[in-house]
Order: sequence, then C-alpha cells, then structure tokens
Amino acid sequence: FIPVLTILSSGEAIQTGELRTKVRDRFYSHLPKDVLTQKTKSGDLLILNRVGWAKAYLKDGGYLSQPSRGLVQITPKGLAALAKGSLTLRELKEDKDYILCQQGKQ
Repeated sequence: FIPVLTILSSGEAIQTGELRTKVRDRFYSHLPKDVLTQKTKSGDLLILNRVGWAKAYLKDGGYLSQPSRGLVQITPKGLAALAKGSLTLRELKEDKDYILCQQGKQ
C-alpha cells in the first residue's frame, strides 16, 4: 500500500492507469522480466492488476478518494498512513472505514 500512497503523496489527482504504471516503474522495475510480464487469466499484467487491487482496498478504507471518474487522490488519512511508513492488509481490513464500506456493499 505504501508505494501507491507514495506516488499520490503530492496530493494531485492522477489517472488510475498512470498510478498503476508509476508504481510499477518506480518500485518494481528491478524485478525479472518474466515477473513483470506475467499475466492474469483475463490477460491483464499481474503487477498492474495487484496495484489496482491495492488502490481499491485503499479507497474502501478512506485512504484514497476518487474526485471524478478514473481519477484517484490521496486523503489526509492516506497521508497519515504514509507518514507512519507502513500499512498492512490486516490493519486495513480492521479499519472502521473499510469495515463500514464492506458492510455497505452487502
């Protein structure tokens, strides 16, 4: 989650696709080519798919917002998590905002 928050740390809203590629290029470009070109069953690049899932979790937890379709932006809560320097999936799933969001999807 921290790489996603880092890319968004300027507070500027950016396109989701741009976010995915910036995270890949900045944090994971050192990985072997076979890892970077691995695809999901649907044909999406796995690394970009995982960044997309991270964005979705962060949005559900209130760490990111979507000011308009296709754009994503860090929230004050996201900046606080970034300042802390870590955010695990367990912490996110135990977050009250995330829990409320998931309950609303049922």
